[in-house]
Amino acid sequence: MLHVQIADALIDKGMIPADTLNPDSWLEERGWVKVHGNNINYNGCNNFRTGKRNVDMTDIQIKKIYEYISLCHQCIMRLGWKQLIVTSPRWQLLSENLEAMYKEYFEY
Repeated sequence: MLHVQIADALIDKGMIPADTLNPDSWLEERGWVKVHGNNINYNGCNNFRTGKRNVDMTDIQIKKIYEYISLCHQCIMRLGWKQLIVTSPRWQLLSENLEAMYKEYFEY
């Protein structure tokens, strides 16, 4: 559970408020992407469900995910909690319309 260790370390460094009940969710709400093997999870597009503003993935995040999946997972990734299979080239196409990508793969 590396994401939990990262969140805890960021609390220790003062980058996440110490009174945050769930530091992992705090990061997700601010646009952090969870990568576990070839599974990509993104929750910044679900902020609207709790009355908060959605956060888009950045161009750098999109590029780094593409590079990571291409180099380490033979261009095959699984998106969202449904773990739908997508290739790296398809990822690039999907990233041209983030709203549609979120709706199809990451919203719940």
